[in-house]
Amino acid sequence: GDLRIRGLMERVLFVWAVRQPASGYVQGLNDVLTPLLVVGLLDASGVPIEALDASVLENLSEEDLGGIEADCYWCLTKILSEIFDHYTHGQP
Repeated sequence: GDLRIRGLMERVLFVWAVRQPASGYVQGLNDVLTPLLVVGLLDASGVPIEALDASVLENLSEEDLGGIEADCYWCLTKILSEIFDHYTHGQP
């Protein structure tokens, strides 16, 4: 995979975990983030989902990816704030 995308995901999940000490990172948060990232990439690139592949990343600037990263973070935060109890450490 593209190292820029991996870094983007790591930063979003790290910042979220640090800002949510009651839960921190738990398995599955990346699965919540992934569709948000796909939507951001589609929006920034203007390509249809059928055309989304690694070549799309070549046309995105660091500024584009920074905007996607910020949007992903805030969307993830909003979604998880609605279901926070399911992402608290020690929950069955």
